[in-house]
Amino acid sequence: MMYTTYRSIYTQSTRPTYNGKSARKLRIKRFTLAITVIIGLFIAFGTIVQAISSNDNDSERGIPAKTSIRVIIQPGDTLWAIAKEHLSADMDIRDYVYIIMKNNDLNGGLIQAGDVIEVPLFSSP
Repeated sequence: MMYTTYRSIYTQSTRPTYNGKSARKLRIKRFTLAITVIIGLFIAFGTIVQAISSNDNDSERGIPAKTSIRVIIQPGDTLWAIAKEHLSADMDIRDYVYIIMKNNDLNGGLIQAGDVIEVPLFSSP
């Protein structure tokens, strides 16, 4: 018998394969994919939560801004005096001065005569 169709079971690999890849490599690939998906979901969820919660001070306090007015700074004016003039009854003046500073990108609250600032007006609930 010169030619035979006999194949030895000992010459073949006993490890299960999937398209030529070992089961261990396949498990590692699946684990890596699962970790990547989980990390991606955490990043997406965090981005959504941050976008929802990134309200400015006005909406966090539940006080809707009605409108804003432009004020031309006169000699001797201060942010405190301007805030006191346009303050609603339920707001703290310190918060209002901070909102005016934030909306106008003022550092340290320094204003000069001739400057024009936006002063938001809030309605009392």
